[in-house]
Amino acid sequence: MAGERQLGLAHYLAILRKHKRIVIVAVLVVPIFAYVYSILQSPAYQASSQVLLSRQNIAGSVTGIEDPSGAQLSDRPGQTQADLARVPEVVQRTLIAAKRTDIPIRDFLLSSSVVPKVNSDLLEFKVAHTEPSTAEALATAYARQYTRYRLELDTAPAKRARAQLQERIRQLRRSGETDGRLYASLLDTEQRLATFEALQTSNAYVVRTALGTTQVKPTTKQNVMLGFGFGVLLALALAAIAHALDTRVEIVRAFEDKLGVPLLARIPAPPGGNGALVMRTAPSGVHAEAFRVLRANLEFVNRSRGATVIMATSALEGEGKSTTIANLAFAYAREGKRVIAVDLDLRRPTLARMFDVYDRPGVVELAYNRVTLNKALHTVPGEVQGTSLRVLPAGPPRTDVGEFAGSAQLRSILKQLREEADIVFVDAPPLLVSSDAITLASIVDGVVLVTGKDNLRWEMLDDVIRALSMCAAPTLGWVMTGTDVTEGYATYSTANGREL
Repeated sequence: MAGERQLGLAHYLAILRKHKRIVIVAVLVVPIFAYVYSILQSPAYQASSQVLLSRQNIAGSVTGIEDPSGAQLSDRPGQTQADLARVPEVVQRTLIAAKRTDIPIRDFLLSSSVVPKVNSDLLEFKVAHTEPSTAEALATAYARQYTRYRLELDTAPAKRARAQLQERIRQLRRSGETDGRLYASLLDTEQRLATFEALQTSNAYVVRTALGTTQVKPTTKQNVMLGFGFGVLLALALAAIAHALDTRVEIVRAFEDKLGVPLLARIPAPPGGNGALVMRTAPSGVHAEAFRVLRANLEFVNRSRGATVIMATSALEGEGKSTTIANLAFAYAREGKRVIAVDLDLRRPTLARMFDVYDRPGVVELAYNRVTLNKALHTVPGEVQGTSLRVLPAGPPRTDVGEFAGSAQLRSILKQLREEADIVFVDAPPLLVSSDAITLASIVDGVVLVTGKDNLRWEMLDDVIRALSMCAAPTLGWVMTGTDVTEGYATYSTANGREL
């Protein structure tokens, strides 16, 4: 179980490392945004006052009249009265009393609150404003106007009942019916209502006015901490989404399943992204180790086939096939093999630049007998004694590239190269750009497909497989370029064939 947990944690950490740019951006940007948002906020100050909710009915106790308003506190008096304090009538009276009619009712409601205190009969009125004195004045006025409004609500039913009795008494007086029992009863009730009205007091009292304020905006430290926490959660979510949307793993499996050939190696992007010959400039580095892995795996799959002339191609341009073939040639030469690298990508030749053999004769001159094979082959100086690596560049550009790829002259050149070297690597044009690679496949012994990690797309998968199926030479395997350093180095363990 412990091993499974460690494996799971390692898997998640690998996902975070894979999408480290997303993680770093999210973790840094969100707190920075929260900080900038905080410092750009205008300061706001909050004042508060308190109102006591009374449960006594003094007027009713004296007169024996039940409260006609039914204003006795309910089972949830605090919240009911807090909601009552938020009606527009109370707010409008508050703004008038504080002489701040310039503040809209909606804005006041957004910047204020009325909250019942837990386990007490107190309401707390809070008001925030950019000016401390205004916040204090509004909080005090808010509490007072609520108590007055509450008093009006409490006495309104009694006033209406008394007005109705007075009107009935006037009718009896006009009709001369003042000696009856009804008239006396109405007078008694009217007097008791008058007494009740005179004794009735508000069931809400201001017990604390606003004294002093506290700054509630900006809360920079709190916002930054919350931003950091949200940034971490956002980073985890984005990394998970990116991993879920990253279909390259499925495409890799689809390539393996449909091609029926192994993934030979994952080659990390060269340092600085300049396509350097790392096997020459840094042969002991991690990047060079990936090409040694490629060499070992290629030798493994080539044991049964014995291919001498191996062509490297790609689906599209810019996938690293020339860099791969050049470094692979160095890897074989360092093993003591006689190696020749041939540039047959006549439309966009690259090996002459990579091996620093500019303005030298190449395949074209050799094909038309303008130079001999020894003149066309250029030896690459090696730092290791006994290494043998020669390059046959493309030569001057041609207009009949398609026809030249299938010519008898080129076939004859490759035949001569087989006798001159233990292994010949051919840099061919991309499969989906022209028909040259398919034509060249008829005169080589094997094909290695080079695919850039960022170029893997479902829509080109079938096209690549169809193009490879039309190649006469068998596909020995494929190489993924542009991977992370950790991905490329991880393939070191595949020399024993586990990935094959």
